[in-house]
Amino acid sequence: MKTLLAGTRGSCALVAVAVALGSVAARAQEAKPAAEAKSGEAKAEETRKAEASAEGEAESGKVTQAAAPARTLAERIPSVTRRVFVKQGRVELFPSVGLTLNDPFFDHVVGTLGLSFHVLESLSVGVAGDYYGSLRAQVPVFGSTQKPGLNRPVYAGRLELTWAPLYGKLSLLAESVLHFDFFLVGGAGMIATKRGDPTVAAVVGIGQHYFVADWLALRIELRDQFFRMSRGDAMPARTMQNLLSAMFGFCLYLPSEFEREAL
Repeated sequence: MKTLLAGTRGSCALVAVAVALGSVAARAQEAKPAAEAKSGEAKAEETRKAEASAEGEAESGKVTQAAAPARTLAERIPSVTRRVFVKQGRVELFPSVGLTLNDPFFDHVVGTLGLSFHVLESLSVGVAGDYYGSLRAQVPVFGSTQKPGLNRPVYAGRLELTWAPLYGKLSLLAESVLHFDFFLVGGAGMIATKRGDPTVAAVVGIGQHYFVADWLALRIELRDQFFRMSRGDAMPARTMQNLLSAMFGFCLYLPSEFEREAL
C-alpha cells in the first residue's frame, strides 16, 4: 500500500513538472513575436534616424554651399603694397607718333624719338627730337582761296626733365591689374622752320605710362611747344606760336629686368 502511494505521488510530481514546463514554453512562444515586433520597431526607428541624419547633413551641405559668399574684389585682386615696376637706374627709349591740334594752316604728323635716364624712381633727364611731316590745310587765307607761301616747323631738338609724382593701378574686368604712372615734362631746345633761322623753343607736357611688361610700357602724352616764328610772306613779323600735339608711343627699358621691391 505504501509502495502504491509513493508511485502515485511520483507520477503526480512528474505531471506537475510537465505542466509547468509546458506553461513556460507557451509563455516563451507568446513572448517571442512581441520581442520580434519590438526589435523590428527598434530597427525601423534606427533606420528613420539614420535617414533623417543623412538628410540633415545633405541640407547642411546645401546651406553651407549656398551661404558661401562669392569672392570679393579684394580676394580676386590682392592689395599691392609695393611697386611692381622699377625705373630708377634704367634707360628709357621712347619712339612715338602724333598729330598737331591747333595749327590753322597745316596738319602736322609728328614723329618723336627720345632717350632718358631715370635718376630717381620719379625723376628722369633726357633728350628728344621731333620731325614734322606737314600737309597744308585747305582753308581760305585772308579772304582768298590762294595758297600764299607759309612758314612751318620742320624739326626740333631739346633737353627734357620728366617728373612722375603719381603711381597707381587700374582693375581690368575685376580679374587683373594694369599699373601706370602720371608724369609732367618740361624742356628747352631749338626748332628749325622751313623759312628762316632756327629759334629757341620751350615745351611742356603731361602724360601717362601704362606698364605691360618688365621692359615695355605704353606712353600717351599731350604737349605744347612755344616758339617765335614768321608765318610767311603775308605775315613776315616773328610772333609767338604754340603748337599743341597729341602723342602715342611705347617705351623700351634697359636693362630689361630689375629687382623687385620686397613686400
